[in-house]
Amino acid sequence: MQEGTWKFVFLIIIIVIIGVLCTYIKKSIIRAKNRLVQKAENAVMKQASDLMGPYAKEITQGIVEAIKDDTPSVRTTGGATSVCLAKVQQDFKDFHREDANTDIQTFVLEFLQIKYHGQADFEKAKVSKRVLIPTGDKIYATLTNIKINNIAISDYQKSLNSATLKYRVSVGFDINGERKEKLYEIEYTLQLRNEYDAMAFLQCKSCGAPIKESDGVCPYCGTKHLRDTIENWVVTDVKEI
Repeated sequence: MQEGTWKFVFLIIIIVIIGVLCTYIKKSIIRAKNRLVQKAENAVMKQASDLMGPYAKEITQGIVEAIKDDTPSVRTTGGATSVCLAKVQQDFKDFHREDANTDIQTFVLEFLQIKYHGQADFEKAKVSKRVLIPTGDKIYATLTNIKINNIAISDYQKSLNSATLKYRVSVGFDINGERKEKLYEIEYTLQLRNEYDAMAFLQCKSCGAPIKESDGVCPYCGTKHLRDTIENWVVTDVKEI
């Protein structure tokens, strides 16, 4: 083998050896660094444990929970809005989703003002007399930055006497500077009979004759019984979930 070839082979071997050494040194440095970090963490944890004694675990958990409370996550609504809307719009052709959402938003905003800020009663919201005003929960706090995150429909039920949509509303707000995220379930109901008189008669829009809901059509003139739903839907229940 010629002298130039030997020199080339020798140079390749030297380069390979240097590469292997560099890799070994790099890994050794990383391992040493990790050991030092672990020792430091262990020393700190031991010192903290010595200081806090048997309450170390509880205090640590308390700190974690406090951090969670300071940064609450937005509550999700879920729901089956499209399916329920299709059903209610089939039963009530003049039902307007936008009007209903406005009613729900108005109710939520006033409900929060009543519950936390001392408002005496509902002023603009369409609310049944069956909804109890949460007077016992009033704390007269500073209520700011109210944001309705989402509104969804979770259920729809129709009976002889009424039709009810169940809404889920995710809302966030600040109380005395502390952020809260809540999820409310709200029942939005159309009374097909008088709310306080189950035997009440309805009036035919064509001839004015008294008819029963069970008739479906007016027995006097044959007009199909339909009611204006825009003004008659009201909130009948609310609960935090």
